Amino acid sequence: MADDAPSTTSVPDSSINYQRIRVPRVDESTLQIPPLSEFDSLWDSNLSGNATQRSVAIRKFANVETLGEWQDEARREIRQLAANYSSQYLPNGSTEEILSRSDQVIASGHQPNLFHPGVWFKNACLSHLASRTHAFAVNLIVDSDLCTNRSCLIPKIETNGQLRFGWVTFDQHSSSEPFECAHVIDEPRFQSFPQRLAEPLRQFGSTNKPIVFKLWEHLQTVRQQMPEAPLGHWLAAARHRLEWAHGWRSLELPLSQLAASRCFATFALAIFQHIDAFQTTFNDLLADYRQVHRIRSKAHPVPSLTQYQNGSHLWLEAPFWIWSEQSSERKPLFVCVTANSIQLTDRQGILIALKQHEFQNEFCKLGEQGIFIRPRALMTTMVSRMLLSDLFIHGIGGAKYDQLTDAIAARFFGIQLPDFLTLSATRTLPVDRGAVEPGKLSDLKFQQRQIKYHPERLLHHNANATQLIQDKQRLVQQIKREGTSKLIHDAMVTINQRLQSMVSPSVEELQQQEQVVRSKLRDNEVIGCREFSFCLFDESLIDWLTKTALGAT
Repeated sequence: MADDAPSTTSVPDSSINYQRIRVPRVDESTLQIPPLSEFDSLWDSNLSGNATQRSVAIRKFANVETLGEWQDEARREIRQLAANYSSQYLPNGSTEEILSRSDQVIASGHQPNLFHPGVWFKNACLSHLASRTHAFAVNLIVDSDLCTNRSCLIPKIETNGQLRFGWVTFDQHSSSEPFECAHVIDEPRFQSFPQRLAEPLRQFGSTNKPIVFKLWEHLQTVRQQMPEAPLGHWLAAARHRLEWAHGWRSLELPLSQLAASRCFATFALAIFQHIDAFQTTFNDLLADYRQVHRIRSKAHPVPSLTQYQNGSHLWLEAPFWIWSEQSSERKPLFVCVTANSIQLTDRQGILIALKQHEFQNEFCKLGEQGIFIRPRALMTTMVSRMLLSDLFIHGIGGAKYDQLTDAIAARFFGIQLPDFLTLSATRTLPVDRGAVEPGKLSDLKFQQRQIKYHPERLLHHNANATQLIQDKQRLVQQIKREGTSKLIHDAMVTINQRLQSMVSPSVEELQQQEQVVRSKLRDNEVIGCREFSFCLFDESLIDWLTKTALGAT
């Protein structure tokens, strides 16, 4: 079941249109923009558009002559990087199957956390669509984002029988640091996570084995193959092995490795060399986006880029993060361009100067010096869509903001980015807490109002109520003729009270039923939440995602 298409509203004198994307609310429903049934048209259009764009001359940017030249270099590099990375933990020979495909690329990406099934739907579609087109499929692990939550949301039954949201941690929480820097702190807690996560489900009488057990089996294998890898890479690799075991075919690549590649260094150089023009473009279009979407917050969808003067040097903020081996706290990156060098700083201790004619080589070696530069969200999707892929698959969050990415790329690079797919899905936990008929609460409240103000309507066949009903009708007519008075009001109250006592069920009984219905509705809000991790479901979830991805096209 596909959810409604987005609603769009054009705003006069704006290069950006308002777009509202609705989350799919109904269980087993999906969001597809455009519908996957129209994939062939989207794919052909993107390939045709990219073929035209490849001849765009961009000599002034980073010493590359055309977009096509830049894309070829980037795709050769990403294919090999993804194959080298994924071969560390996938079965022998797995990467050759993907590498044998065409030069066309379908990509997606997400943080390496234990996300909900709606995110996983993107991976199922990535595998299916790439297999169908014989394209190279790659999923970017956004490990430069902060590892802020080492736990899973769960439904929990209180001692009074009510449901509420709870959490089960898989590791001790730590200060915010990027996933690529985060490692396991509490080993016993990490090892016991599957058993502790499954316990809440047993309260509901569930006998199915949740995916987390199979995931943790794969994770133990991954730990042996990649013992020094960060926590996020372990989680992502275990999930990837699970996907592979169910026939999904793609390769994966951490953003941290992409950001240390030559093609990414060229992308960064293109921005840094013209940071003044880029910042002006970025801030102008960001202001436009906020106006169109009526956003007052200066932090949404992203903060504006700032600048500061230090002596004779003007430092301009670029949409990248920087941190060091000594401190993994991410800081905004500031750039100052001189005649021969590009200087980079975090304004708090890191200061480096890269020679312009050697920029790519020196940029790629920054990690060896313990300095790390990573793109922020808009730049991640820009480099992915402009250089790496013919089609990018977004979730809801990324799709909301990529109108801004499109506008920046068009104005700064003079390039029209390929259209993207927006995909998500809703799958709720298979737990029954008692169905509530639609409108039951409204019906109960209506019955209570009827008993309170019009009990006679419920007593047509009660002979004992006939005289009282006639008395009330006479009072109503008297009020119409003479208006109300305290005497008439008191008489009306008395008659209503006597009539109410004859009605069954009583107001009290209906109020008790209302409390039961409200309790079930609260339970349903908890158990029907779409944000529960895929780890809580059994492996039939993977079958559903696969069939949904196959059936949607």
